[in-house]
Amino acid sequence: MFPILAFLLLPSILAKTSPPVDHLPPKGHLLVSKSILNKVVVQNADVVVKYSLYNVGAGVALDVNLSDLEFSTESSDFTLVAGDPRFKLPAMIGGSNFSHTIVVRPRKAGNLNFTAARISYRTGEKSEFQIAESSIPAEVEVKFATDHFRRLSSHFGEWCGFSAVTFSFLLVSKYNWLQ
Repeated sequence: MFPILAFLLLPSILAKTSPPVDHLPPKGHLLVSKSILNKVVVQNADVVVKYSLYNVGAGVALDVNLSDLEFSTESSDFTLVAGDPRFKLPAMIGGSNFSHTIVVRPRKAGNLNFTAARISYRTGEKSEFQIAESSIPAEVEVKFATDHFRRLSSHFGEWCGFSAVTFSFLLVSKYNWLQ
């Protein structure tokens, strides 16, 4: 009987002793996701990278800075085609989201590890910067362009040659049958 009574009274005791959530100052809390939108990544072909920012806090996140060093250096394995891997937002209100997209081209084929993007923001006017990192996409296999296009090409020339040879044999057979 006592364990059942304690189990029923425990939530009411904890609710009276814990501070109410409404009196806590609202702060912004950002979650960042970095994702590759291409299904197949091919050497010297466009790759779309999407950054998604979510403010899951109740307050405003100020001076939001995102930078992805993987695509911003000249010695990188990628060439930047469109967009900027570094961007700033003056503020993100609580419960809002923001997405940013860039386009890059891989310079070489093989397995590439994508690194996380770094984000910094403040939760208040006089607060220190919070630093976080985005999620990391899995290791991506970059295929050679020649192998990829050879596998996916329609082989139109081969089909035309095959049709011409087959059609010529059919014509000869039809001619001999009519004779």
